[in-house]
Amino acid sequence: MPLEELQSELGWTQRVAHAESIAIGDGTNRLRLFPGLRRTEINGLTVWLHNPFQTSSNGDSRLNAVDVAQVLRPILQATNSTRRSLRVMLDPGHGGEDGGAVAFDGRWQESHFTLDLAWRIRKRLERQGFVVGCTREDDRFVSLDERTATAAVWRAHVFVSLHANYAHNHEATGRETYVLPVEGGQATAEDSRLSARFCLGNSNNVLNTLLGFSIHRQLPGRLQSADRGLRRARYQVLRDAPCPAALVECGFLSNSNDVKLLSGGWYRDRLARAIADGIADYARMLPDMAYDPMPPTVAPEVTTNDLPETATNEAPEAATNDMPVAATNDALEAVTNDIPKTSTYEAPEAATNVVPGKAEEATAKPGTNAIPVEAVNPSPATTNEAAPTEAPVEAGPAETLNSERSTPNTQVGR
Repeated sequence: MPLEELQSELGWTQRVAHAESIAIGDGTNRLRLFPGLRRTEINGLTVWLHNPFQTSSNGDSRLNAVDVAQVLRPILQATNSTRRSLRVMLDPGHGGEDGGAVAFDGRWQESHFTLDLAWRIRKRLERQGFVVGCTREDDRFVSLDERTATAAVWRAHVFVSLHANYAHNHEATGRETYVLPVEGGQATAEDSRLSARFCLGNSNNVLNTLLGFSIHRQLPGRLQSADRGLRRARYQVLRDAPCPAALVECGFLSNSNDVKLLSGGWYRDRLARAIADGIADYARMLPDMAYDPMPPTVAPEVTTNDLPETATNEAPEAATNDMPVAATNDALEAVTNDIPKTSTYEAPEAATNVVPGKAEEATAKPGTNAIPVEAVNPSPATTNEAAPTEAPVEAGPAETLNSERSTPNTQVGR
């Protein structure tokens, strides 16, 4: 599709061409494209396409039609409406014998961090009227199949998997968010062993993109450290998700600066607020046709006796002792039976993860200082950030030792 056609469709009149990029906009929104690369910037936020942006010597510039229909158009034409009260399934990565990545100093483990973060997010979402469940509520092993099955039985509207990275390159830093590539589309770091054919997660291609973008643009640190962008990967929990799904990598446990941040309760609370705000933004953009207000009809099978039987936010007996007990949300008392009594989380495969990016990834550990939760003010649906000044470079695959995604190459457990 010619870039001029997309610009006309959007009603944008501004266009600036440089040797390394072409940008179009309307004074409020801005799309920056890099010839020969899949990397783009939307209002300063990095978004990876399935195909490179093509230019020719005669001045023609074209975008792949799939990227326009499944990525750019949904994001650029999204509008706000009445926020839906969604059922959100949070998926704290790893657990039990699968601890995930370990911080470079050996003090923190990914599984403890993700569980603590999930409870912080849950409290914030419930305060906003969302019904929230977790695939695991303590430090136990949950297989990848069980995680997505729990979301299906519970009839979740949204599935968000929480993780931290690890890379052999200890300079690798930053946050990134993953959604599933379209069927036949190329992942940000492709693995030829994984089939690109249609899978269950592809039923929500457009909504996957909206969810991932809404969350990623809220994540902290994009001006202070690398914005690794909204990426695409065929992790098992994304392939098998029964609803719109995203996987968030909150930082690198192999990077000393990231570990310092992720170890602090204040920063975890900041992450929780960002992810909760992103989900709330998505709930405002959700089309009527994609919203099913019906509650789940079947409760998930109970696998533990220590989980709460109601929708009250009782803190789980998790590996961290700093998780505050959330107060019961009166607005949710009518749907207490909708909350699953079991926690299911996906199990990692054992090996190295190959995740896109110039730098190799790393993972983060949980901190132990809980911070009081302040009231959340949902962020605006669109943010206009200045585009990064570094020269555009197509990121190559980075080796990651995260055992929670079950994706390209030897990546395990996601």
